[in-house]
Amino acid sequence: MRQAFALTSMMGTACFIGCTKAASPDALELFNTFDGNVVPKSSATAFVSAFDTFCVNAPDSIDDVDKALRDVSYVPTSTRNGTRLYIVDDSRPAIAISERSCAVRALSRTGQTDRVKRYMAETFPDAKTLTPAPFGKDVEQVWKVGEPRPGAILTNRTVELGTTTSYTLIFLRQQGAGAT
Repeated sequence: MRQAFALTSMMGTACFIGCTKAASPDALELFNTFDGNVVPKSSATAFVSAFDTFCVNAPDSIDDVDKALRDVSYVPTSTRNGTRLYIVDDSRPAIAISERSCAVRALSRTGQTDRVKRYMAETFPDAKTLTPAPFGKDVEQVWKVGEPRPGAILTNRTVELGTTTSYTLIFLRQQGAGAT
């Protein structure tokens, strides 16, 4: 019985070692990520700060944004339709980037809506409010913004599995402006 246990244990260890050699470092780091941090409970300040840093004032190239995110412990989890999703195993929001857009996403928390409105007034005082209906049923607010980063900024709130809501702040860059 002990030999069988020892052999099973060695086989499990060998499989783990073999499997980890085939997996990327990113996959191994993500393996132990707390599920609740994929869409975390992010404070209003952390939420807006991440948006400002990685969406509005981000480097122009996606590779440079990738480096900046990795420098602060974010790891890419997936790429879909040209959009890369990044998470970090703490309470900072998830971040999605593409050539045309950038978004931060977190569970809805108190103060986020007001903090986003203050951020928009401070950062884009000339932003024009648009009607959200043409942008989708879950879009709450839309602003058209000009220089130095022209485009539109939207908020989106979605019910997740009927038990929680997530809040997303999205920057849609005008064609020809932003990450390349």
